[in-house]
Amino acid sequence: MTRFQKYIRNTSIFLLLLFILFLAAFQLHLIPKTLFIVIILAKLLATLQFVGGMFLNEKGLKKGQAGFMVFVFGGMGARIFINLVVILFLSQILKVNFNSFILAFFIFYVIFLIIEMIYLAKYEDRLKLKK
Repeated sequence: MTRFQKYIRNTSIFLLLLFILFLAAFQLHLIPKTLFIVIILAKLLATLQFVGGMFLNEKGLKKGQAGFMVFVFGGMGARIFINLVVILFLSQILKVNFNSFILAFFIFYVIFLIIEMIYLAKYEDRLKLKK
C-alpha cells in the first residue's frame, strides 16, 4: 500500500467516524432532520473537493516544482469556482437553512484543508530526510 493510499484510507476512516457521530446524534434526536441533511450535504461537498485536491496534489508532486504550482494552485482555483457554483445551485434547490449549510461546509472545508496541509508537510519532510 502506497503512502497516498494509506493517507486516503485513514482519512476515509475519519470521515466514516464523523458520519457515524452525526447519524447517532440524529437518531438520539440531538439534532433535527433538516440540520442532519445540511451537515451530510456539506460534508459530501467538502469531501469531494478534498478528494479532488488530493488527486491534484499527488499529480503535482510528481511533476516537479513548476508542475506542482500549476496543479495545486490551478486546482485550488477550479475547486473554489466549482464549490461556488454547486453552493449557489444547492441554495436554489434545497429548502433548508442556508446559513447552517454554509457554516457546516466551511467547518468541513477547513478540516480537510488542514488534512491536505499536513499531508504536504509530511511529504516535504520525507524529501528533506532523503537528501
